Amino acid sequence: MNGKGLILTLLMLPTFLLTSSICRAQNKINELKDSGFNQLHQNRFKAAIESYSLCLKLKKESDVYYSRSLAYMGLSKVDSALADLQSALKIDSNHYKSILAKANILKNQNHFKEASILFDKALKLKPGETEPWLAKAQLQLALKDSINALKSLDAYIKNNTSNPEAYHLRGIILIGQKQQADAAFNFNRALFLNPKYLPSLLQRAELYYQRDYLAITFADLETAFTIDSNLTEVHELYSKVYFKLGEYKLAKKHINLTSRYTKPSLEIELIKAEIALNDGHPDQCLSVVNQIVGQYPLLNKAYLLRAKANFAKGKAEICFKDCEKIILSGDSTLPEAFKYRALSRTKEKDHSEWKKNLSDIYIYLKFKPLDPQAWYLKAHYNYLLNENDYCEDYQKAKQLGLQTLDNELEIVCK
Repeated sequence: MNGKGLILTLLMLPTFLLTSSICRAQNKINELKDSGFNQLHQNRFKAAIESYSLCLKLKKESDVYYSRSLAYMGLSKVDSALADLQSALKIDSNHYKSILAKANILKNQNHFKEASILFDKALKLKPGETEPWLAKAQLQLALKDSINALKSLDAYIKNNTSNPEAYHLRGIILIGQKQQADAAFNFNRALFLNPKYLPSLLQRAELYYQRDYLAITFADLETAFTIDSNLTEVHELYSKVYFKLGEYKLAKKHINLTSRYTKPSLEIELIKAEIALNDGHPDQCLSVVNQIVGQYPLLNKAYLLRAKANFAKGKAEICFKDCEKIILSGDSTLPEAFKYRALSRTKEKDHSEWKKNLSDIYIYLKFKPLDPQAWYLKAHYNYLLNENDYCEDYQKAKQLGLQTLDNELEIVCK
């Protein structure tokens, strides 16, 4: 080698050494990234964090901070994950995956305003992506903004028709808007995509229960039970269905299973009280109902059960007061209050009292025209007031299955 070539080689040597060093460092970075990726996807989160941390010592990259945040989330270290996402966004304020991940964390922490801003930013960066629309819909639902949540879901479904969650959320919104048929369609669509999608199974079962389609309710419950036999919602709905069918032993069995896993809902507590009353245990009913009234002093259903329990104990005056309270509140959903107010009025032979009782029974029969006891009471008060048609009312009561016959009316209506 001549002198000129030697000089040239010596001049290029630092560049060569630097390039070689950079290549080795980049190879090490790539090796650590691959290692972190593999460990992350094997749920070896601590090992993944170690690999990504070594990688970040060599070079700060948004992608690596984002990946390490996923490992922290796998360990439920939300604060550390959020710190990594913020570091990623300091390097690249438009790092899409970090924006979306941070928005989801903030949404779950109920920081809805900040999360909404980030979701909007993600949608501007990648308008063709669907994931932000679903997350934004979930956020809007949390804010009870059902109209915009429905729009976000429609935007999501426009580009992604394969996610049952989107249809399920649409169904939830439509139930709130009292569009039960459309809600059922969306739950059906979700279950077409995934026949074992539990949220839609339970919502559809509840929907059909409300509409008295108990056969379909049972079918969905049976499927849900095979997926998770310990789920409280499954046992609660079983309890309600069996109660509606008058199968009180089976209803109680599922109520007990519900109580084993979690505190029963208010509806289940009311059912428990009513079963106790129907089983001839008014004191047990009162024990449950008085606790409910203490927590929910405006719940008329509880007052009605308390009225019926006190009537069964012979405490007509207390029954009358509770029925009066319900009726004066203007609640038209509990017509039994009129019947029990009539039954618990003072029994003095006073024409004005009989007329009040008759008026209550008339109102009650508009809602419950197949109650034999009510038809008997109508016949009885009409007879006392010497009104017409009491024999027809008495015969109707007998046709509907009146349990105890009235000897006096039996004679006069022969």
